Amino acid sequence: MSVAATASDAVERFETAWQSQRREKRRQLWLGGFVLLVCTVLASYMAEVNPRNLIEGLPGAWNYIWRTVPVLRIETFRADMAEWYWGFWHWLELLFETILIAGLATLLAFGAAYVGCFYASANLNSSRRGV
Repeated sequence: MSVAATASDAVERFETAWQSQRREKRRQLWLGGFVLLVCTVLASYMAEVNPRNLIEGLPGAWNYIWRTVPVLRIETFRADMAEWYWGFWHWLELLFETILIAGLATLLAFGAAYVGCFYASANLNSSRRGV
């Protein structure tokens, strides 16, 4: 048997394995997409989502967003600003508290992730020396 024939056989085996692997991945993709679709339909059924009501209510959502924009007039600018920002200092205090909570949650999550990464990396290395 020549070297060219051996190489050709190896390429043919590789191509066959590669095509088989692609078919399997494609099958997994379609199956996963189908499962996702079924879960989405079931979740929307359980949440009583009605597409017609959703589409009919969309203009009302835009109206709600438009009503959140303050009405400011030049003649009554100070009064309009006072009306819009009536609880500014209280709001600012609550915003600061929210930022502190978010920062603390981030630090705690970082600590947990830092500790957890060593346990997770043990699955990647067959040696137990470093863990």
